[in-house]
Amino acid sequence: MMNWKKIVLAACLLLTGCGGGSEPAVSPTTDPGTAPETSAPEPAVQTPEPPELAHVKDVSFSCNNQGEDAQHVVLEFSLDSPAEGIQEEDFSVTLAGDVVEAEDLTVEAAGDCITITIHIGALKFGQLNLTYTGTAAEPFTCQGIVTPGLKLAEAVQDPAAGAAAVQVLNAWDVRGAVQIQLWENEALVLTQGENPSETTAVHRHDFLNIDCETAAANIAAALAESYPDGYRFTSQGDTVLLEKLEPEGETSLALAVLEYLTLN
Repeated sequence: MMNWKKIVLAACLLLTGCGGGSEPAVSPTTDPGTAPETSAPEPAVQTPEPPELAHVKDVSFSCNNQGEDAQHVVLEFSLDSPAEGIQEEDFSVTLAGDVVEAEDLTVEAAGDCITITIHIGALKFGQLNLTYTGTAAEPFTCQGIVTPGLKLAEAVQDPAAGAAAVQVLNAWDVRGAVQIQLWENEALVLTQGENPSETTAVHRHDFLNIDCETAAANIAAALAESYPDGYRFTSQGDTVLLEKLEPEGETSLALAVLEYLTLN
């Protein structure tokens, strides 16, 4: 008769190692009474957005003097929001081909406006190049031509006679030259002679002694030299008189001072 107790005991030893031999491999377990240890996720780091810098949206200029040794060009930049911390060293400026030194440059920032005052000896033809490289506002450049203060009114036309009258509203405020354009029927008229040009230069070194009447006479004389044929230029008081000598139909005439500033 088979001994069933021995058979069962042998099976137990083979399957579980009961009663001797090496200990069976034991998988690590967690105490059922203890929750597994887990590390909390690191909170996401929020990088703050840098503040948006002010942008320059417009620029204008003017000139003034407090005598021969105190002539100034004033640039006014308007911003889309206030900017703080703008300084002279943030700007590099050339005017009429000359580098403007730090001692000749004053910068004032108030609210959404930057005012730059440049001390000059002579404006010459007024070519301006300005660059801002600071961090208080978006970097920008400004280029163009500034003039010594001459302002002209819109021409009063007499098209049937081919004539017009242009009043001088303001004369020179600083020493320098003005470039004047002649327009006929809304088209620019080049000067006559060997080297045609788009402008006629008018110089005034004695700017302290010139008024609007003198300015009108100087402009008329300079235009007469630039256009000796087909036109007549005279002055009456503070007004420049323009005339086309042989107009073909109705003719409009006008004068313009070449001046502009661009922002980039």
